[in-house]
Parts: sequence; structure tokens; C-alpha cells
Amino acid sequence: MRNPLRKVVRRTERPEARERAILRTLTVLIPRTYNPDATGVRKRVELSKLVRTFREMRRLFSGYSVQPTTGWYLDENTGKGVRDRHFRFDVDLPVTPSVIESLRKWKNILEVRFEQQAIYMKLSERAIWL
Repeated sequence: MRNPLRKVVRRTERPEARERAILRTLTVLIPRTYNPDATGVRKRVELSKLVRTFREMRRLFSGYSVQPTTGWYLDENTGKGVRDRHFRFDVDLPVTPSVIESLRKWKNILEVRFEQQAIYMKLSERAIWL
């Protein structure tokens, strides 16, 4: 009889070099409104853009937590403080250099999609699942 744990413990041999992955937590803030226009008005982000982004999240990650949040930032163009409403996603994932590069590209896509000066995206230090 074969030991079922053997599959879990045994390393698979691959011809390409394996990247070392570290479990980390990714936090992403998806805006619910656009940056203020010249008159200070903030328009709501279209539902279709939010739906598209939420679908991407499901496709990219095996799970996440999401909550509506409110924040604040200093607009570097006007020097004024801006209250910001967004959705906060927290994702635990194994991170390699190639994953970091992919996240940077996705961050740029989100900045264009939501017409933002910046999309808040950060990786925590090492996370440990209990």
C-alpha cells in the first residue's frame, strides 16, 4: 500500500529552476470614485469596471477578503486632502519575483482603468498560515 503523504512530502523534479515562494499578504485598494476633477467633483466608477476587476480577482487568486473602506490622501497636484472610498482586498499568496512583476503590471492596468494617480497595492512581510 502506498503512503498518501508521500505525494505531499516528495519534491517533484522539474527541468526548469524553481523559484522560491514566500507566503505574503497582498492588499489592494480599488477606488469607488474617480480622482476629483478641476472643480473637486468625484464621479462614481462605472459598475462594469468594478465587475471586471472583481472577476480578475477571482481568476488571479484562489481566495480573498474584501470590505468597503474609507481613507484619505493628500492630492499632490492641489495640495488638498481628499477623502477616498474604495474596496479593500486582502489576499494571501505565495510570492516569487515573477509574481511581483505580474502584480506591478496589473497595478499599471488598474491605474489606467480607474484613471487614478496611483492604485494602493502593498505586500506584507512573510505571513504564516495557522
